[in-house]
Amino acid sequence: MEMRALGNEYSAHKVRALNVTGGIPEELWSLTSLTYLDLVRNYLTGPLSSSIANLTQMQWLGLGVNALSGEVPKELGKLINLTDLSISSNNFSGSLPPELGNLIKLERLFFHSSGVSGAIPPTFATLQNLQIVWGSDNELTGSIPEFIGNWSKLSNLRISDLSNGSSSLTFLKDMTSLNTLILRNNNISGTIPTNIGDFQSLSQLDLSFNNLTGPIPDSLFNLSSLLYLFLGNNKLTGTLPALKSPLLHIDVSYNQLSATLPSWANNSVMATRFGCIPENLPCLGDIRSSPKYSDFAINCGGPEITSSSQIVYERDNETLGPATYYEASTKRWAVSNVGLFNELNDPQYTSFSSSQFNTLDSELLQTAQISPGSLRYFGLGLENGNYNVALEFAETAFLNAPSWKSHGRRVFDIYIQGNLVRKDFEIKKEAGGVSFKAVQIDFRAQVSKNYLEIHLFWAGKGTCCIPTEGTYGPSISAISAVPDFIPTVGKNHTSGKKSKTGLIVGIVVPVGVVSLLSFLVLYWFVLCQKGLGWDDDEVFGMLNAFCVIRGMFRHDGELLGMDVRPYTISYAELKATTEDFNPANKLGEGGFGPVFKGTLNDGRVIAVKQLSVASRQGKNQFVAEIATTSAVQHRNLVKFGYLAPEYAMLGQLTEKADVFGFGVVALEIVSGRPNTDSSLEEEKIYLLNWTWHVRENNREIELVDARLLEFDEEEVKRVIRVALLCTQTSPQQRPSMPRVVAMLSGDIDVSAVTSRPGYLTDWNSDTSSFMTTDTPSAENYIAHISVHQRGGYSKCN
Repeated sequence: MEMRALGNEYSAHKVRALNVTGGIPEELWSLTSLTYLDLVRNYLTGPLSSSIANLTQMQWLGLGVNALSGEVPKELGKLINLTDLSISSNNFSGSLPPELGNLIKLERLFFHSSGVSGAIPPTFATLQNLQIVWGSDNELTGSIPEFIGNWSKLSNLRISDLSNGSSSLTFLKDMTSLNTLILRNNNISGTIPTNIGDFQSLSQLDLSFNNLTGPIPDSLFNLSSLLYLFLGNNKLTGTLPALKSPLLHIDVSYNQLSATLPSWANNSVMATRFGCIPENLPCLGDIRSSPKYSDFAINCGGPEITSSSQIVYERDNETLGPATYYEASTKRWAVSNVGLFNELNDPQYTSFSSSQFNTLDSELLQTAQISPGSLRYFGLGLENGNYNVALEFAETAFLNAPSWKSHGRRVFDIYIQGNLVRKDFEIKKEAGGVSFKAVQIDFRAQVSKNYLEIHLFWAGKGTCCIPTEGTYGPSISAISAVPDFIPTVGKNHTSGKKSKTGLIVGIVVPVGVVSLLSFLVLYWFVLCQKGLGWDDDEVFGMLNAFCVIRGMFRHDGELLGMDVRPYTISYAELKATTEDFNPANKLGEGGFGPVFKGTLNDGRVIAVKQLSVASRQGKNQFVAEIATTSAVQHRNLVKFGYLAPEYAMLGQLTEKADVFGFGVVALEIVSGRPNTDSSLEEEKIYLLNWTWHVRENNREIELVDARLLEFDEEEVKRVIRVALLCTQTSPQQRPSMPRVVAMLSGDIDVSAVTSRPGYLTDWNSDTSSFMTTDTPSAENYIAHISVHQRGGYSKCN
């Protein structure tokens, strides 16, 4: 910011919304005749100089919406002619200086989102000419001072989110000139004053998220000017009055009011909010006794969309308002909003951006539901159990370029089932400090009463007015919840037209022409009957090594768990299904016997291989035939891949097992070698171990297949980093396959991989315990990384 030489008679200076950067020049403080200084909406940085004390004639001082830092100088208290002072939306620190109590002519004081902390100074008791005070979104502590009751001229008071103190509303007794009163989330206890009916000018009252008790005064509903009433999340009791004024925007949810509603409430959206979601839940009785669903997905603020992973996100483009409850036509989910955006005549609760985002499902991020206070989503009629919840966000309100429009901060808290899971969550910060970037946060939640609650709550933090008034509070683009158990209700809702993962593990394919399961079951049966020297445990060990076992699926196709033994079918049943191995059902013949088509009693079509007694097919041939079958390309056959550690070591198979297999295959492609090669020197035998070794020594290029004469080093490193992410020990640490694709294509950044997975660390501490020369098992996991069925991609040799 530059200053030209100006005479001392210069009385007004306005530099508003010009994106001026840098510090405030010292020359400015020499203009002692200034009465009006407007520096609002720039990107001014650095401290506010104590030399501001020179401007003793100042009446109007606007420093809001900048990036000023340091403590608010006490010298401001010398500007005793000030009537208007704004220091809002800055990066100040420390407490409000008591010297501001000297500004007895002050009429309008704005210090919201300024960064100040501590208690409101008792010297402010002298500021009895105040008409407007905005003090929300700070780190203020203590109680609401009783002396505020002496600010008799006050028409607009906004103080929220005080901590470490308890307040009451006794100070309001004589403040009948109030037009707007916002005291949300201040730990206020006691009752609502009975003389509230005398506040005839009151148009907006927000006392939500406090500890108020007692009844709601009937006179409150008779105020002719009152348009917005927010009393939710208190401990209010009693009933609602039989009559009320034309008041339309009411929220009294999450109190202890009687469930009996007056007739006027039955015709408003408030009725549903009052009766459906609190603990009494009268309208959810039928859903609790007979839950209907086991998942839900919502495109917040937008139309129905089917994602790249085939999840169907239901539309959520209903118009929300200051106190709204909306329930989807499917009765699968609902949304409620409470709050009124500051100083907006036509507030909008949905945002839209035409930008493209760093995700396969960019359209999902182009809309969002936003709220100035409390935004709740409910999954309704859910089967009880554990759920995996994904919340998707993108900040679109703030620019990335350094300017006052990029200085905004959207900060809110996230609650799942009433538990605080993310405090002071900021989308832009979560995205690495940039806007227009997709952010997904995953949580695990337990449903015990057939509904899931996701609550986004503005606790008064962040800016309120950048780049425009009302830019603050929760914003969310998409929600999905899927069960982490085997559901018994619901239909294939989130999976769309096809399986999300394509992973089918060892179950007879209902309409398949070839069934690997039946072949292996019959093979086991024949081996045992014909005395080929394999006992039951050895056979089951071989079957388990290749995951030819019964898989359990949830409705969207994701694998949840598995039994330890395959389906067994009697020889008599096999004969019946193939019509006693009728030549008419013969599909073909191999070196070890013919294959017949059969139909089980439940309608499943299977293929049965009849082994020749004379074939004497041994273990090596058995393995070889499995390897051959794994290479067959057919829509009803899945592939073999590498077994993830959770199954090899714990016997648990998860939906991320496929991701692990992909990671190993990706490394094989880069290196041009198999996962295990005993012909190499010891440190290179096991591919994963060798990969971590070269990465930790910044020598990733040594991993590349020596036969490749030309390649892009950055692309190679990207593939290696993605592969290492895919092969992490914990399934939760592995990315989803759509995210893998996005990282490989460069649409999104590759997440950081910080340390070796635990199974490699354990193996390095005792290599011998994992060495083997026989069939893969949990104990020799690193040596062979046992194979399992792998869908959705094919192995490249």
